[in-house]
Parts: sequence; C-alpha cells; structure tokens
Amino acid sequence: MFRTGDKTDFERMLDDLLARHRMTAATATLEVESQFAASAGQSSRLPLAIELRITPIHESALADAMRLLVQFSERTGIAVTELCGVARPKLASFTNQVLERMVLAANRMRLTQAIAEFRERFNRRVEHALRDVGKRRGRPTGVSS
Repeated sequence: MFRTGDKTDFERMLDDLLARHRMTAATATLEVESQFAASAGQSSRLPLAIELRITPIHESALADAMRLLVQFSERTGIAVTELCGVARPKLASFTNQVLERMVLAANRMRLTQAIAEFRERFNRRVEHALRDVGKRRGRPTGVSS
C-alpha cells in the first residue's frame, strides 16, 4: 500500500485521518452544547461535559495516527522518529482545534485554571503517544522481545 511512499504521502494520510476525527469531535461538542442550552443554559459543567465527550475521540485519533505511523514506517523504511517529527505539529494543531470550543466555553465562565488543566491533559496524551511509538523504532510491530 505505501511501499514507495514518502513523508509527503504520510502527511496527506495523517491530515485526512485527523480531519475525520476533527469533524467527529466538532459534532460531539455541538451536541453537548445543544443539550446544555436546552436544559441548563450556561453551566460551569459545560467545559467538563465537552471534555468527557471528546476525550475518547482524541484517544481514538491518536491511536489511529500512531497505527498509521508505525505501518507507514514498516512499509516504507522511513524511521519512526522522522515520522514522529512530521506528526508532532499536526497532532498539536489537531488537539488545539478540538479543544477550541471547550476553551471558549471555559473562558466565558472565567475558568482559567480549568483551561490550563484541559490543555495539559490533552497535550500530555499526545506526548505520551509519540513517546510510546518512538520506543518501537527498532522493533517490528507485533513481535515481542
């Protein structure tokens, strides 16, 4: 499938994958906001409700991205560390985009400490995923040592 691929191909595939997850997260966020608007209006629980709803989407996006990264590396011979370097800014941008509405809701309620905590949790998840996949760089996937 990607035997002759290069970093540009990886970037395109990663962009497509993240765009799908971004749309899923945006839809989920709007659903939560609609539920809150219909029932409670402005509530300090809204940002937390959004976080709870988009966390599994973020986790799924990272798992899919790491799977793509490893498979692309194995099939093309491009080092995992090189692909991690390509993926890092894209994953950071994706994370900021999926957090955008949650941060806006928290800002409206002056929950600045909560914003920092949300960002820290999501950014840590990205860094852990990249670190964990980077550990595989010398080992084929599915082979235990």
